[in-house]
Amino acid sequence: MEEVIGKAVSQFDTDGITRISWAEQAGLNTSSWFICGRYVLKAFTDTDILNKVLCTNAHMRQAGVPVAKYCRTKTGERYACVDGVFYTLAEKSAGLPAEPYSEGCLERAYSVGVYMAALHAALKPLDAVLRLNDFDSMDDLRRVILPDISHMGLTIGTDIIDYCLGFAGSYNRLPRQVIHRDLHPGNLLFENNKLTAFIDFDICQINARLFDLCYYGSTFLFEADPEQREKWFDIFTRFLFGYNTVSDIIGDEYESMPQMLVHVPLLFIHFWLNKGQTDEVEKGVEWLNWSFENRNRFCFN
Repeated sequence: MEEVIGKAVSQFDTDGITRISWAEQAGLNTSSWFICGRYVLKAFTDTDILNKVLCTNAHMRQAGVPVAKYCRTKTGERYACVDGVFYTLAEKSAGLPAEPYSEGCLERAYSVGVYMAALHAALKPLDAVLRLNDFDSMDDLRRVILPDISHMGLTIGTDIIDYCLGFAGSYNRLPRQVIHRDLHPGNLLFENNKLTAFIDFDICQINARLFDLCYYGSTFLFEADPEQREKWFDIFTRFLFGYNTVSDIIGDEYESMPQMLVHVPLLFIHFWLNKGQTDEVEKGVEWLNWSFENRNRFCFN
């Protein structure tokens, strides 16, 4: 693999890198590598995803949204090709993911709200540019997620299932547009408590705008202790306040937040079941149950 990485990087017009001193897998992503601590190399086998990522990134940068800066090849192309696999190279963005409940969490939450609203404003026009799926989360829940969970032998309370299925009516009234779709804390980078980059636009799709807000907020609850979960209400409120300073959250979105916040853990449980990650599934079920039990507290308007 080192030889392939070297061939890919050598095609790019990089500043001062004449050889690969080291390449390190980027976190859990087996198709991304940190190059010499300065760049991120990413492999793609699907050209639709590749073009979606590059197009989205270009529009975000033009709109002033903090995202990675991609390098061109020596021939001016946006990606390199080695043995039928496509590679992008981006400058490594400053900063690291922030611990959700660490010092400055309320300030960060407000800032993320402001930037996420700007992100959504920049993503919205891409409806007409990108060939994206208009994704129906409720159809996916009925046809894929719940049958898979049942088939794999995991029991979810019928009251929770009925509550999530009952979300269909209000879900269909929510504002829809291109969203990031994977805004967990690991995909936001911070330096000195300031947001430096949104990363990983690989699975952006057309969906309810509210999904991004609740996905980001709900993931803070995973593995959180009781004291942190109480603090979460202040953090999420500050995040929504920041978002509202740029883009108004409408009544239907506020009304749908409890159901969306219960819906999100089901997605993770389904993902972990398919990966065979039983410890994560157990923690996910606890997260789901807590969210359902506290749904009446998820009122933020």
